[in-house]
Amino acid sequence: MDCTSSGSELARTVSVLDAVIWISQAVKNLLPETVTRCLKKAGFFRGEVTASVESENDQQDLQNCMREFAFSNCNAEDYINIDKDVQTEPDTLDVDALVQDFRESQKERDEEEEEVEEENDIVLEEKSAD
Repeated sequence: MDCTSSGSELARTVSVLDAVIWISQAVKNLLPETVTRCLKKAGFFRGEVTASVESENDQQDLQNCMREFAFSNCNAEDYINIDKDVQTEPDTLDVDALVQDFRESQKERDEEEEEVEEENDIVLEEKSAD
């Protein structure tokens, strides 16, 4: 990918795995303020925007709603943090190792395909010689 001469050439070399890794890295580098500004500029917010939903008023409003809908056995703070400890990806995601493994497996597949092509060429040569 480092020495591509055009966008279409790059597109042919990018795998789905590459795209997923790029997206994952980009999302991790995205700041909440960037998202807020983007949504505000797009017209999703008309008044003042608060970046946090964990203010006391928001929690009280959530608690009132929960009481109305029979969630009385759970308070707002517990509800907000219900999935806080759910692991969504490995603790250590070694992207470089993942990419290296993918490239090695791709290289192995390419070598296997070349072997099959060579075997097919030999068979075709033998048939044409007969």
